[in-house]
Amino acid sequence: MKSFLIIIIILSRFTTFSQTQIVNSIPEDGIVLNSGWKFHAGDNPEWSKPGLDDSKWQSVTLSDYNIYLPQLKNKDIGWFRVNLLIDSSLLKSQLAIQLSQLGASEMYLDGKLFQRFGFIKSAVNFKSFNPANKPFLLPVNTGKKFNMAIRFVSHVPTKTWLFTRASAKRSPLVLTINAWDNALTSYKTILEGGGMPPVSYMFLVLALLFLLLFAFFP
Repeated sequence: MKSFLIIIIILSRFTTFSQTQIVNSIPEDGIVLNSGWKFHAGDNPEWSKPGLDDSKWQSVTLSDYNIYLPQLKNKDIGWFRVNLLIDSSLLKSQLAIQLSQLGASEMYLDGKLFQRFGFIKSAVNFKSFNPANKPFLLPVNTGKKFNMAIRFVSHVPTKTWLFTRASAKRSPLVLTINAWDNALTSYKTILEGGGMPPVSYMFLVLALLFLLLFAFFP
């Protein structure tokens, strides 16, 4: 009985370490990579390596930011890791990764730097940048597991719920895997609906100036 319990404990630890998120189908609006992440506050370049034992890291869901933001607040910097497998049924699909963030980040695929979003020199020396779901081709092979590690830095307010806009309820990090064509279409939609064109702003400023002049010199 004792030996059986030891085997169960070992298997549960192995499962925690080797848990893999499988992507076997992609809807038109993509798949949000929200669950299955491991998080550790602090900074260490070794944490980008795919063979790292992160079994003792905290398991987190990106949208549940109240779980990991208190730890991030103490360090201002931390790492997220997840294991992914793209099913071979998507062999003919060109896939894209899209990211929206409130901070700066570096994304590593199997230990190799894939993209920088913003600038990070240290926890206190960084420049935030939000790519706003701009698509990037995902250079991974289908049918093969790979590791994604994200080095993330952001100043967290005293009250963590202020980290996101009340109207949007955005997470600090939102990642989506999508077919390239669909990702490109959605990004074009975002750009086209991102705000008024410059000419409209010019007319708005002129209208305000006219109202001010009329108020003082009717």
